[in-house]
Amino acid sequence: MKRLFSPFFALCAVGFFARLSYAMARTPLLPLFALTLGAKPEAIGFVIGVSSLFITGILVLTPFIFHLSVHEEKIKRNLNGGVA
Repeated sequence: MKRLFSPFFALCAVGFFARLSYAMARTPLLPLFALTLGAKPEAIGFVIGVSSLFITGILVLTPFIFHLSVHEEKIKRNLNGGVA
């Protein structure tokens, strides 16, 4: 039986929808939550800005972190093989 989607496509789709649902929940609710805690408008803007930078950083840095982890695993394997 032929697969409808490849595992890579399924993984990308899951990541996309996870980030999309987080952004949809964060955008309208985070300022209201900060307001109920008594935050001033400047603080609310700061919180939204930092939150947006964090998500953008995750989207940009994820491929580089993955590449680094794969490279680090190769180094560990080579060192372990040399010791044994």
